[in-house]
Amino acid sequence: MKKVSILCVLTALFLTSSIALADTLKGSTGGWQAWVDPDYFTPPYWDGDSYDPLPAPQNIGDYLKRRYGPDMDSWEFWANIGGTADLSLYFEKNSPGQTAAMLLEIAGYKKINEIWWFDWENPSQEEQIFKGIEGPGTIKSFTPTTNWSLYIKTKDGVTYYMDTGKGGGEDYQHFAIFRNTDRDRQYYWIGVEDLPYMSGDKDYQDMVFKLSPAPVPEPTAIFFLGSGLIGLFAFKKRMGKN
Repeated sequence: MKKVSILCVLTALFLTSSIALADTLKGSTGGWQAWVDPDYFTPPYWDGDSYDPLPAPQNIGDYLKRRYGPDMDSWEFWANIGGTADLSLYFEKNSPGQTAAMLLEIAGYKKINEIWWFDWENPSQEEQIFKGIEGPGTIKSFTPTTNWSLYIKTKDGVTYYMDTGKGGGEDYQHFAIFRNTDRDRQYYWIGVEDLPYMSGDKDYQDMVFKLSPAPVPEPTAIFFLGSGLIGLFAFKKRMGKN
């Protein structure tokens, strides 16, 4: 029975290491749309002409293309057909935890802006992911609830929700979400706009972060852990004979 138990533990560890499903993005009116080259003046909604001086990326699309290469045919972004914003977005949980890695922050409020996750069904259940003083290179892990979403808290405590129906400063989408389907579908790139719709530049690069399932055990680590369990079993067996 002990041998069977150890085998079950090793099998469970192996299966756990091989599963890394991204949480599923859900919306009310939109879906995944094919990549559109940024030109800074026309739809989609995230394709604005930035107020930031060059050589700063003109918007989130410009940043992604610079960072990940000219061939982005396999990339998609979430929006309505025609590029208008879906105003009600949230994630459905597939992975036990999430890791957010901040990649870029170009904003006058960059030392103020904060990113929070909240329970989509109970918005009062929430947790801060990025603090205002944190910048690119910051990596945070968090454990959201079954259905969860995001909001940005910016100057004077103004909040903009990824699901605008949950409250916040205005009925406009301040988050732009992308994925690369060529490699896999386990990562999201999220760009945030921190200014009001009427006065903002709609560049969505005020904060950019990569969202992925929390790290799982590597095969090497599982091998050593399994070896340790087998060794421990053998040691206990020898001790039992003495």
